Amino acid sequence: MDPWLIDSLVKLLVATILGAAVGLERELHGQPAGLRTHILVCLASTLLIVISRPGALSGLSNADQITFVLDPSRITAGIVTGVGFLGAGTILRLRENMVRGLTTAACIWFVAALGIAVGHGEYILSAVATVLSLLVLRVLFRLENRMDIDGHQVMSVTGKRDSYERIENDCVKILSDLGADVTDVGYRLDNIENSAEIVFQIRGRAKKIRKEAVLQTARIEGVDKVRWS
Repeated sequence: MDPWLIDSLVKLLVATILGAAVGLERELHGQPAGLRTHILVCLASTLLIVISRPGALSGLSNADQITFVLDPSRITAGIVTGVGFLGAGTILRLRENMVRGLTTAACIWFVAALGIAVGHGEYILSAVATVLSLLVLRVLFRLENRMDIDGHQVMSVTGKRDSYERIENDCVKILSDLGADVTDVGYRLDNIENSAEIVFQIRGRAKKIRKEAVLQTARIEGVDKVRWS
């Protein structure tokens, strides 16, 4: 078998394994861009680098010795640009000052870079980078939760349309007493169903205030549902 073909197949296999390692972490974290997405991005990046390297298109040379040559640096630039658009599709702006999917978008960008490294034969570098990324995603995530650093939280309260102003005032007082800062308040008023959803954007320590805030808010007259995220 052609040595170039064997080397290329090994690179594709390594890219699949490393992409799966990062993708599995995102899958277990409940992200929509999970195992398959990360494998395909890593695999595609490696494949594009492989076919751009010398020897990949030698079989296309004709009798006049016209050789097709691709520039790996241009291929790399194209991968980075294309993956940027793909990563942007995973970012979801839920409300003002609240964005989800940034870490997953960064992971997609990372596995693309991982595939490029594998395509150039940098197996050790790729493996070390994969281990470091998993440490960042899992260990630092748990560390952040244990430290309970001040961050943005959202509390959504659903209640009676006629009482939404009183409910809002009571909620703000509860949150303030617990040491949380209300940075923004949004409303969804439904006159037909006579219901109102009040969305509070909060900055504070989630573990410290979440349980008590939900319990006290649920006791407010006219409140039907409380959701914290």
